[in-house]
Formats: sequence, C-alpha cells, structure tokens
Amino acid sequence: MLACITMTTTSTLGALIRESRLAKGMSMGQLASAVGRTAASVRRWERDEVVPGADVVERLAAVLELDLDDLAALVGPQGSFTISSDAEPAAVVLDPNTWALLEAVDFQKR
Repeated sequence: MLACITMTTTSTLGALIRESRLAKGMSMGQLASAVGRTAASVRRWERDEVVPGADVVERLAAVLELDLDDLAALVGPQGSFTISSDAEPAAVVLDPNTWALLEAVDFQKR
C-alpha cells in the first residue's frame, strides 16, 4: 500500500515531488523520462533549486497522481514568484495576488 502524500507532510514543492516519487518506487531517471526531462532536472526540483515549468508541473501531477492544486500551491516561496531556469525560455510563475499587484502598477503607469 502506498503512503498518502499530502500538503500537511511536505513543506516545499521539491519535498512533495521527492516523497511522491519514492512512494511510487520511481528513480529520478524514471520520473525524468515520464515527464520528458533529465534526471538532473528532477534532482534540482527536489532540492528546490528551480521550479519546473507549468507544462511539467501538469505532467508531474499526472505521473505522480497528485492534485494539481497541491502542486500549484507550493510553487515559489510562499506562493509568490519564482524564475525557473528549467524551461526554455525561463518562465515566471506568479500567484494571483502578485499578478494583481503587477497589473495594478502597470495600469497606473498608463
């Protein structure tokens, strides 16, 4: 029986990815192949060095059988923003509050 990995047992996206991968008995290389990336990318995600791009997060959710909302809630420090060098080109992931703030600042400049 697989252990249930929930938001209450993990504090970072990397920890959730690692715990879920191990619970499924997958190596870094197997997970990397399943989501179309390298084992080095998986290692960097698990160490919270970079955040996977949105397309990869969706594939991770499917492969690891995780709720996409749980993954999205852990993207970035406290859900703010993170520049990901894992995707080409680099992606910026923003939470709704940060996005709204940027839109408000842009609107004021017009």
